[in-house]
Parts: sequence; C-alpha cells; structure tokens
Amino acid sequence: MVTVNPFGAEVYRDGEVPRTFTARAIEVISGGDLVTGSFANIGSSVNQLSDGTIQVSRVAAPDSVNGIAINTVGSNGLVSVARRGDYIMRAGGAVSGGMAVVALGADSVMNVGAGITGSIVSIGRSFNTAGSEQFCLVSLNL
Repeated sequence: MVTVNPFGAEVYRDGEVPRTFTARAIEVISGGDLVTGSFANIGSSVNQLSDGTIQVSRVAAPDSVNGIAINTVGSNGLVSVARRGDYIMRAGGAVSGGMAVVALGADSVMNVGAGITGSIVSIGRSFNTAGSEQFCLVSLNL
C-alpha cells in the first residue's frame, strides 16, 4: 500500500487552527492517507459524541474526503484527522502551482478537471507544480 507520503503526514504549517478530530479507524490507516468518515448512531446532543463516535476509512471516491490522517493506526484504533493545514502529498497526475486539486483515492492528488469525470470536489490548492509520483505542498480546505 502506497501512502500519500512515505514519511506519513508531513504538515508544513497548520495556520494555528488545524481543525482536527479524533475518529475510530475501521481499517488500517497510515498517517498521510486521505480518509472519509461516517457517524455511528448519534443522539441529538453534543455530549453524546465522544472520541471514536466518528468512524473513518481510506478514501475510495475522489469526492468523499473528510480529512488527512495524522497518525498510523490499526483497525479499531483512534486516529487524528486534520481538515485544514498545508501537507506534503504525492501527485498522482499533473499538479500545477496555485491550482485546485482533487483526491485520486487515499494516496494521491491531481489538478481538478484533469481527466476526471463525475462530481468532483476540490480538497485544496497546491503551492507548487509536480508531475506524477512527485510531491506537492497542498493547502487543505475541508
């Protein structure tokens, strides 16, 4: 399994407002993987939510990203997930500096509209240009 970055989640800066949450992994998740989440049954009060109420898995569809895993965990472990910040990520196709990027599954990103069809949501913008299998600095905005 290739991760977005072989060093795990590499945050360059978080703007002092990282917007993280703690979730329960429903499979093995590596730091740097893009993840998607789902809630277990919840009630109508915030005090009924706790660490692990939100469950996450590696992203399979490009328009379902909820964040980037900060740490590596096994199935059923607690994982920290960030929704904002600047992260070093692997390019899975053409990435241009300043362009909006989309996820190509859990382990890479590419420019919005670069041969992807369907409902695609940008996960952020790249600071630099990168070719496939190179690295880019992406400002997440989820």
